[in-house]
Amino acid sequence: MNDIMNTTVRFLLNLIPESLKMNTIFLSIDDTLQPKFGNKFDCCGKLFDHAAKDKKNRYIHGHCFVSLVVNIPLKFNDTIKYLSLPIGYKLYDKQANKLNIASSLIKTVMPYLSNYQVILLCDSWYTKGIALETIEEYDNLDLIGAVRWDTAIYNLPPAQTGRRGRPRIKGDKLNIKKFTFTDAGKYHIATKKLATNLFKKPIYMTASTKNKEAISKVRAFICRINPNEMQIFKHHTVQNVKSDQTEYDPLPLCAYSLRWHIEVIFYQHKFFWPFSNYMVRNKVAIERYVNLLAITFTFISVLGILKK
Repeated sequence: MNDIMNTTVRFLLNLIPESLKMNTIFLSIDDTLQPKFGNKFDCCGKLFDHAAKDKKNRYIHGHCFVSLVVNIPLKFNDTIKYLSLPIGYKLYDKQANKLNIASSLIKTVMPYLSNYQVILLCDSWYTKGIALETIEEYDNLDLIGAVRWDTAIYNLPPAQTGRRGRPRIKGDKLNIKKFTFTDAGKYHIATKKLATNLFKKPIYMTASTKNKEAISKVRAFICRINPNEMQIFKHHTVQNVKSDQTEYDPLPLCAYSLRWHIEVIFYQHKFFWPFSNYMVRNKVAIERYVNLLAITFTFISVLGILKK
């Protein structure tokens, strides 16, 4: 299936207007569950559904698919609009965890994105382990992802004193709830450059909360790139992304909002496309079915562009 993914990526990159070449491309990665009945399907098992509405019954019997979506910039009137399209699905089979699968999906498409600024968008499940190691392998690949609010964070290392001994690589430990929050509509946000155990280099962390006076729940996001260096926001207005080019604090959250498109694609595939109708039983056949469906979805989505 890698050949099909590669062909799809090359085709989609040709749709980007010349004026937007070498600009920012966002990749989104996530997994979705598909209930199945019976025990005759390969890789079928008991899975935890974190999005289940029934809190007492949060396990399903079925399959888990890890998917990669590419968000390409297109001109739309006087603005830029990102078109989100699925590149491929891989079936989770417990032989390799979801982080390994995500890593293999990223490595499949990155050789074709060497001339672009690429930013990976993901939730807190994928901001660890081999997924982060994969990001370190590419100079043009950065990350904006959710993390647990209690992730260990530190001040930047203090200036060297000139004394003997190994200099500190991290400063004092920080408490995210003590950040200085500013108003941003109905939310309050704060962005701070700091050190973590996730990356060797400093990163930017953005925290958001609804009540900065009595902070009880904080959502945390890490941004491996300086927000001011996001090319697409520096030179263009992006539709459906509220960003203020005079302030960099909200930019990581503005970019992260594009991750929601992968959830919409999952919804469309399950409710308007025959994603759940596969009756084939072995892993290879199941992956072929869902990937052919994804390819069909992608080409129908760009049909209007091709006619122009």
